[in-house]
Amino acid sequence: MPARRSRSRGWEMVSNAALRSRRMRMECVEELNLRNMVSISMDGPNVNWKFFELLQQEHAEQYGGVQLVNVGSCGLHTLHNAFKCGFSMWQLEKSMLRRFVKREHLQNITPLQLVRLDVAYQKIWVNLKEADIGLGAEAALKDLQRKNSIGELTALEFRKDCVKGMSNILKKVQDKSPLKYPVVRQVACLDPTAMYSDPDWCQGRMRSVVQKFLQDKQLSRGVCWYE
Repeated sequence: MPARRSRSRGWEMVSNAALRSRRMRMECVEELNLRNMVSISMDGPNVNWKFFELLQQEHAEQYGGVQLVNVGSCGLHTLHNAFKCGFSMWQLEKSMLRRFVKREHLQNITPLQLVRLDVAYQKIWVNLKEADIGLGAEAALKDLQRKNSIGELTALEFRKDCVKGMSNILKKVQDKSPLKYPVVRQVACLDPTAMYSDPDWCQGRMRSVVQKFLQDKQLSRGVCWYE
């Protein structure tokens, strides 16, 4: 298989009004063979959706119903805005779900279930005293309690605020997570670890990817699957 290389074709700043102009959109990509386009990337969580919608329509009209694969908007912007939505001044580590959600609700959870998990539902939270609010916060809280600067109720309220903050962050991530899109979840089959540990699962997911590409007419019907 020949090596794949990425190249920049330049860039243009285009207004919303210009995006609605077929002529302007075609000038941006006039040197490219759009029939070979599989998907487009986005540099923000909301921008370019109108462009994507219009491009889908044109693609279907020009290439016999071919559709681009939708893998969501910019993941980096989603994560940034998630932290901004929760609270902007605190630094949190990864795996926030394990910090405040009961383990039985996370055991064997699928990516789709993870996206749909109601993190604001307090019945799935651990006891507030068991919530992991971070080593620094724990140490500061214990020091204040030892000095009798705060009481038990205030400490619990602070812990609850911490959990609410983490819940807000995760909710924002869930709302715009690429995991909502089937193709994104299915391409996990390309993970070498998954291929080794569960080849049957990977084959099933790859079949789903191929079927999606066939439905969108990104692949011809002559594609065969080899066991």
